Amino acid sequence: MPLSSRLYLLLMIWFPAVVAAAPQTQPGELKDLYYGEALYQLYQQHYFQAIVHLLSAQRQGHMQAYGDEPQLLLGGLYLAYGMPDAAEGLFQRLLNDPNRPAIHDQAWLQMAKSRHRRGQEARAAEALAQIGTALTESGQLERLSLEGLVDLERGDNQQALAALEPITDQERWGAYASYNRAIALLRSGQTKAGLEILERLGRQRAEDEEMKALRDRANLVRGYLLLESGQAAQGKTALERVRLSGLATNQALLGVGWASLRLHDPQGALAPWQELAKRDARDPAVLEVLLAIPYALSQLQADSQALDYYQQAIDRYNQEIGRLDQALRGIRQGRLMAALIPDSGKGRQAPAENDITGLLPLLLSKNRFQEHLQDYRDLVALQANLREWVDKIGSYRAMLQVRQAAYQAKLPRVEASLSGQTLASLEDAQAKLQQRFDQAKSPEEPPFILANDKELRLLARFDKIDRLFARIAPYQELPEQHEHARFLRGLLVWRTVTEHPARLWEAEKQLRELARALQQAHQQQAALQRAEHDSKGRVQGFADRIERLERQIPDLLNRVQRTQADQARLLRQMAEQALQGRKSLLHDYLIQARFGVASLLDRSSKTEAGGQ
Repeated sequence: MPLSSRLYLLLMIWFPAVVAAAPQTQPGELKDLYYGEALYQLYQQHYFQAIVHLLSAQRQGHMQAYGDEPQLLLGGLYLAYGMPDAAEGLFQRLLNDPNRPAIHDQAWLQMAKSRHRRGQEARAAEALAQIGTALTESGQLERLSLEGLVDLERGDNQQALAALEPITDQERWGAYASYNRAIALLRSGQTKAGLEILERLGRQRAEDEEMKALRDRANLVRGYLLLESGQAAQGKTALERVRLSGLATNQALLGVGWASLRLHDPQGALAPWQELAKRDARDPAVLEVLLAIPYALSQLQADSQALDYYQQAIDRYNQEIGRLDQALRGIRQGRLMAALIPDSGKGRQAPAENDITGLLPLLLSKNRFQEHLQDYRDLVALQANLREWVDKIGSYRAMLQVRQAAYQAKLPRVEASLSGQTLASLEDAQAKLQQRFDQAKSPEEPPFILANDKELRLLARFDKIDRLFARIAPYQELPEQHEHARFLRGLLVWRTVTEHPARLWEAEKQLRELARALQQAHQQQAALQRAEHDSKGRVQGFADRIERLERQIPDLLNRVQRTQADQARLLRQMAEQALQGRKSLLHDYLIQARFGVASLLDRSSKTEAGGQ
């Protein structure tokens, strides 16, 4: 069985995903609560909510402290949410300011990522060429990684090598860059150098699942390359390094068997193949090994066992074809979306009730199908959001009516406050106090002008005592009492005179506070007048917005439903094509199995005829 087509498939498929879909934003000092809220939604991967928060905050004039950073974040969110056109339009607006190189370069990098994700490699290369030197060190490494990947996609292997060369193994993208360099070297005919890189990657220590998967891929590609070049022993060694539980395990088990067969050890090929045959038959490697096992048995002259395995393979292929036919009928009957999104309809549907569920891994293994499925999920979420808003709008209308009623109830008090009578009386009182203060401050201030109530009462009593003494003549009859009254009156006058400066300072302080209070009262009155003037227009504006949304939401809901139906139709077409392709492959395998049975029967009949 030829390996060249399988090798080409491996070289084309096993590319690491270098550019992340989600925007890369490093948390720093938080200067704005609204921006922090958007970042929180971003880190939770709630891209729709993050977009809504950013747009709302920008419309209200918040996040001024961050410059164009929210715009870059918004563009990255558009990319993550599957809106590349909106992201590109936003980045184009940011590129018009050449005086801000950091913003300029970051926007071009995001633009390149957007175009690469859409398969526009030539336009992605144009965007990368616009980037200067203002990116951070991490940004420059990301740019180089993306350049190398774009060049590989365009078939420019030498340019890819030049772009990936500066990235060392210690960097974040170092292992992926090394792997891509190996692919570029292999494609450009430098097999020895490419194999050396794959050998190093295949033996490296791996701490996390991602690096372990990359190590498996390196060993898998190296093993098949060596096997194809006739170095079966070395290829088998590389393939045996692949873990027994991973994405590359089935392909590795298949390759180990073929390496053993190339080494004239069909018995050694049976062990990994029989292990592989126990696995999920939906995997292409498992389907293929059902033919490989009887082929190895026939090499061992175990024709009877080979016939049994061929018959088992025929039965498995017929079962799989039957499952595919049943799934195709389910797709045509509209059951695909319930299998893909079980909780998107009236309720969660158990896998046993849907004949498509078991074939979902086959569909979801295609990147293009996953992208369109994510679009459909987003449309489902938008539909639910719009339906929620249909209910919310009624609540907002009720809230507005309650506020209007409360406003009408408070309006008489507001109008009374705006009449200005209270402030006018306070201003008159202030003027009188100011006049009294001016008198007290003059050198000829009236006596006792700043006396308190107690002192004024004492002064009135002393005046009354003086009038009583005036009626009594002569004074000599009450000398002690008269002198005592004079002493107390003098003491009162002395205290008011000595405390006059302090009382004058306190009065001035109180007048200043009164002036400030009156100024604030005037400002509050002006604000109240503006609020009263604007309230009717604001309430009417809310009412108009609610009415406009009540008209727009049903239209948006209809548009989303139509787009959702179109997307579901596209997914059904893609699913049918994938299942038909698998069915065609199974038919080919079925023909080969029947041909193997016929060959064994023919050989058996010839053996019997020769024995006779």
